[in-house]
Amino acid sequence: MTALFVRPENVIAALVAAFGFALILSALAGWRPAGGRRIAERLRELGGEAGESFTGFARAPILDRLLRPTVERAGRGLAAAAGDVDRDARLLLQAGYPSPFHSPGDLYGWKVILAVFFLTMGLIGAAVVGEPVLAAVALVLGVFGLYVPDLALRNRAKARQELFRTSLAFSMDHLAMLVEVGETAEEAIRHLAANGRGLFARKMQEVVQDLNLGEPLVEALERLKEEFPLDEYELFVNAVALNVTQGVPLATTLGQQAENIMTDLEADLLAKGLRAVIPMTLGMALAVVGFMVLLGAPLVSQFFGW
Repeated sequence: MTALFVRPENVIAALVAAFGFALILSALAGWRPAGGRRIAERLRELGGEAGESFTGFARAPILDRLLRPTVERAGRGLAAAAGDVDRDARLLLQAGYPSPFHSPGDLYGWKVILAVFFLTMGLIGAAVVGEPVLAAVALVLGVFGLYVPDLALRNRAKARQELFRTSLAFSMDHLAMLVEVGETAEEAIRHLAANGRGLFARKMQEVVQDLNLGEPLVEALERLKEEFPLDEYELFVNAVALNVTQGVPLATTLGQQAENIMTDLEADLLAKGLRAVIPMTLGMALAVVGFMVLLGAPLVSQFFGW
């Protein structure tokens, strides 16, 4: 038993497990490296009190009282360790703050929860199997848990940007027709916000709210660039700015931009379809081969008397 315990791989596994526990415990204790206070202050600036608040247990009062303070402290420590709160805040904005990531505090809180969950499950599996070396796998799972919220958020952001791009194409065609019949750019945007559909039309409602508060049209449109950093939207804003400041005709420009986006969307759709053909064909071929094997094996067995 003693010889088994002091084997090198067991010692390495124990050190790796200890290191993993140290990382988690340091996060739970609110450890912050140099610059952590500045990052925490920036986190508060981004969302006020909500910037650090974790809402994941809001519907479970007992868990909320018992675990939320610890999760929030660990999330702030993780934010300080990550050191790029501005990037994460932009990603949340571009994704539209999807559930359950309603604030930066939620994002970092879920990172901590999933890291602890995956690490714990890995360690339990290692204990059940009886191989201490599997503690290294548990640590890898814990690190994977840290990045699961990032992966989910990036996918949400990408899908939302594509949805905005598609809505922009149809809306620009609508705006071009409104401008062509004599409406100004601001009047056309107000009309679209009141009667249009899709994500772009909903965002124009926010622009109209800014206009009602006295903000110039171009500045109100510029505000959305951070949320939707798309070349197509930047071209749209530039076209409106030229129309407002220099009187450049807008209808033809918007119509051409809408057509270009439509062409790009069709090309993207075709490319996605072509990429899906190969795995679909391969899957069908494997299914046919498997069916033939299952059907033919009994016949071959009977023929040869096996």
